[in-house]
Amino acid sequence: MNFLFRWKLLALALLFGGASIMNLGSAYDPLEPALGMLRLVLIAAGLGILFPLLLTAIANIRVTAKGMVLISLWLAFGAVGLISSVVTEDHLEPVASMLWILAGIPIIFFAALPGALGRKANQLATLALLISHAFYLLVSLLRYPQVDFQYKGIFGHPNEMGMTATVVAACCLTWLTELVQTQSAGFLKTVALTAAFCVSCLLVLVSGSRTSLLAVLVTTLLAAFLCAKQLYRKHLFSMVGGGLVLLAFSAAIIPNLEIAQQMWHKHMQRVMKGDMLSNRDEIWLKVIDDVQVLGNGSEYFPDSVGISSHNSLIHIIGQRGPIAAFFMAGFAVVGAVFAFQQAVRTSGRRPFASAPLLIASCFWALSSGEGVFGALGTGINLAYLLSIGLVLASETEISVSMSRRPLGIAVLKLA
Repeated sequence: MNFLFRWKLLALALLFGGASIMNLGSAYDPLEPALGMLRLVLIAAGLGILFPLLLTAIANIRVTAKGMVLISLWLAFGAVGLISSVVTEDHLEPVASMLWILAGIPIIFFAALPGALGRKANQLATLALLISHAFYLLVSLLRYPQVDFQYKGIFGHPNEMGMTATVVAACCLTWLTELVQTQSAGFLKTVALTAAFCVSCLLVLVSGSRTSLLAVLVTTLLAAFLCAKQLYRKHLFSMVGGGLVLLAFSAAIIPNLEIAQQMWHKHMQRVMKGDMLSNRDEIWLKVIDDVQVLGNGSEYFPDSVGISSHNSLIHIIGQRGPIAAFFMAGFAVVGAVFAFQQAVRTSGRRPFASAPLLIASCFWALSSGEGVFGALGTGINLAYLLSIGLVLASETEISVSMSRRPLGIAVLKLA
């Protein structure tokens, strides 16, 4: 790795890791003001390190017609959210957040940052997300080595531990997918990544977070699908898949059988009581009952619901209304389609081509049971926004490459 690569990696790690300081607090144990300030400082430092490169990238912005569809959906979401914040008479901070969502995020995360990171942007995003979140897990295990059920480590709630471990697992899967697709898997690197994946699965299981477990399963199945062609050719698909499942299960069960019994007891109790969603459905039904066209404002959940939304789209419906949620849902679907096309079309030719798709799948799977979307949010939220920018950058590269070919060849390729 050259100096510039390391410099960019440091900037992204500060950005993602700084944002994830939010996970050190919770509704039951609020984040200390000093840590909140440190979070903003680290985010600013991450962007500041790349500032000269960001300016150059902004000056060279190119957007394809397909890219404009995605950006238009985001701008529509931001515009409706901004109107909502004004109509519901929000305070200055929520209005400023919506202005950042409307203008700042598209400029920085969809255009400038992907351009500044260059062709290795997918790899940088994966490694930075892995390093920043693995750091939190390592500190947790060093400070609180006794791992019990509903283990939270240094985090404000066990669910935050589960989500952080899920992000690490998703990054390991992204890297393993790259090794399989490029057929460059070294023994030591594969073993290290598999071990990190299994430890992450263990922490997801002992955290007791079912949303995080769902996100790991979704991301694993998607990674297996992307690798299926290469693994099938070498008759390794069943062996690798079975090995990963066995290792993850063994990592959860062997260290402490009492933990497994506690997990089984907790989840079976939920099943017997008919409460698989841990009362989340009651929150969601209340939000639907209280729905307003332009939402209920930024104070709706603490004042009227008394608890967080536990779903990113429900959170948007409650605060900004169903129109904003509709545009966000459209943005998510179109972005996922573009990311899937990139993962399939450029696998083996573009470094870490599957990264945007796997990051997006991890983010939205977590969003199904937790409110992880925000103007800044945590590391996975910022990584998701960047992944959309990486998809747009890939589309632009392909478009520019096609335009430089002779017309006849370009037509044949498109056909």
